Amino acid sequence: MKKILVALFVFLSSLQFVYSQEEYTIKKLEFNEASDDYIPQLWRDYLVFISNRKVKSFGFNYIDEKTNKRVINIIKSKINKDTLYGFPEIFSKNIISNHNDGPASFTPDGKKIYYARPKDISSSKTSRKNKNDNAGIYTADFVNGEWTNIRPLSFNNPDFILTQPAISPDGNSIVFASNLPGTLGQADLFISRKVNGEWTKPVNLGNEFNTAKFE
Repeated sequence: MKKILVALFVFLSSLQFVYSQEEYTIKKLEFNEASDDYIPQLWRDYLVFISNRKVKSFGFNYIDEKTNKRVINIIKSKINKDTLYGFPEIFSKNIISNHNDGPASFTPDGKKIYYARPKDISSSKTSRKNKNDNAGIYTADFVNGEWTNIRPLSFNNPDFILTQPAISPDGNSIVFASNLPGTLGQADLFISRKVNGEWTKPVNLGNEFNTAKFE
C-alpha cells in the first residue's frame, strides 16, 4: 500500500507539472566576465552574488595565497525593470575585507545577513597564507542604510570550516556546510536552531542529505 501511495503521489506531481509548466528564456547576463561569479540571490532591489572579479570600485584587489586567485567578494548589481542590471559593485564597505568573503544568506525582510569569512581579516599577506584560519559564519544588521554590528555566531569553531550558510524564512534555523566532528564525508550539511535567542549546537543532517563527498 505504501508503494502504491508513493507511486500515486509521484504521478500526480508529474501531472501537475505537465499542466503548469511555462516557457522560460535562459540568457547570460551582460556583466559576466572571465571571473568566477556564482551563488546568486535577491536582496531588496539587488542581485547579490560572490565573485573573484577585479573590483574597480574597491580600488585594490588581493590574491588568495592558497589558490593564487583574487579573493572572493560579495557583489551586488542593481536590478532595473527585471531585465537590466547595473554595473557590479562591492556589496558593503563594512563587510568587505582583503580575504574571502561569502557566500551570504539574508532574512526575508532584508535586515540581517549571514555570511562566511575567516576570523583573521587583517591586511597582512601572512594571514591570507594561514591555512589554519578557517572560515566561520558571521552576521550583521542593516540599520539606517548600513551593515553594522558584525559578530560571529556562537557555534563557530576555529579548528573547522563553516561556510555556505542558508537562513530559514523565520530566522530561527540555519543550515551550513562544514567538516565538523561527525562529518560523514569531506563536508556535510549541518543545522543549528535558535532557542531562547541562542544558537544550539550544530547537528549533522545525516545520510539522507549527506554523502562521502562534499555537500
